[in-house]
Amino acid sequence: TTICFFLLTSLAFAQSVDGRWTTGLHAREPDGQLITLTLRSDGRKLTGTLYENQPIPMEGSIEGNTLKIKLKVTTSNGSELILNYTAILEGDEIKFTYQSETGRPPVFGPAAQEFTAKRVK
Repeated sequence: TTICFFLLTSLAFAQSVDGRWTTGLHAREPDGQLITLTLRSDGRKLTGTLYENQPIPMEGSIEGNTLKIKLKVTTSNGSELILNYTAILEGDEIKFTYQSETGRPPVFGPAAQEFTAKRVK
């Protein structure tokens, strides 16, 4: 009974990642352009879109408050790059960390190695 109680309590207080998030990842000035992320969860599955110059699809998984996210970016020559991020959901913030498989920085530039998105209220 005690275990069931704790499981139900943790589910009731679980943080939702669903919704819109913004980050000043590309902002060069305080009033610079914000990047918007729209995220949707379905159990442990995560989908969404990052809106920059063009919509970039995202997919991934959720384990507790940890998100594993893949972005599919189309380069200027038409090829597709997959960018991997691990993110931690903490209340109204998601802290992203780039996970390079090749040692190369993300296509969004060095600032995209670690950044924070905030929930749009």
